[in-house]
Amino acid sequence: MVLLKIFDTLSSVEWIQPKFNAHVDHVAANLVSKLKDNSFGVSFRSSEQNKVINMAATIKAGTQRRWDTVIDKAVQKQREDLESSAPSPSELDDRLPLSRRGSFDRDLVKMAKAVKRTDQPLSLIMIDIDHFKNVNDQYGHPVGDEVLLAVAELVIKRLAHKGKAYRYGGEEFALLLANYSIEEAVGLAERIRKDIQEATVGSKRLKVTASFGVAAVPDNGPDSETVLEKADTALYEAKELGRNRVRFSSELKPEDP
Repeated sequence: MVLLKIFDTLSSVEWIQPKFNAHVDHVAANLVSKLKDNSFGVSFRSSEQNKVINMAATIKAGTQRRWDTVIDKAVQKQREDLESSAPSPSELDDRLPLSRRGSFDRDLVKMAKAVKRTDQPLSLIMIDIDHFKNVNDQYGHPVGDEVLLAVAELVIKRLAHKGKAYRYGGEEFALLLANYSIEEAVGLAERIRKDIQEATVGSKRLKVTASFGVAAVPDNGPDSETVLEKADTALYEAKELGRNRVRFSSELKPEDP
């Protein structure tokens, strides 16, 4: 019974299969060798060799079936995750590949309520492109639109399928990250900040930066209104402190990045 449980565990972990198959082959070869050398004190018969070989083949076949099941489930889950995370055309912003503000308001309330049920955190990242008005004033709104699109694409690329991205308004974006602690969200925000800072965007090859505010449920409060207020306050602090930085809600105690 214990061996069966070990076998179930090993075969359910996808990275173990090649090592497990190699081990089965090695053990089978050793058994056959010992039978041939009369190491067990009995005469070698081809039937013993065949039994060992057949046993090894049966174990490997069982492992392969379990492996295939694991892969199929993983692929199906990935497909479902992709379908659930991709916004529908009606949810998309008019100009950017981000969900609309209305979708954000709805999702924030729904996901904040789910925290109580699942006991898993929800993090909110607010993003604001620094000095965006200067871009519009100096280069015109078409170039400003190029900058918005380029930054949105950088955000989506780094976000991948960790959460959902929204256009909150103007040059401000929002990210909702289910099952993300505030420490994890701060780390992600910092990586996005660096991506934007290092990029050259738009037809004018401009360098831009962005400021970030991060808060989480339940760390900063129990509901959507509180976490939005805390994230917005943190964003304001980032801009007041010189922009191009990540701030998290001041009620938390982790060291500031």
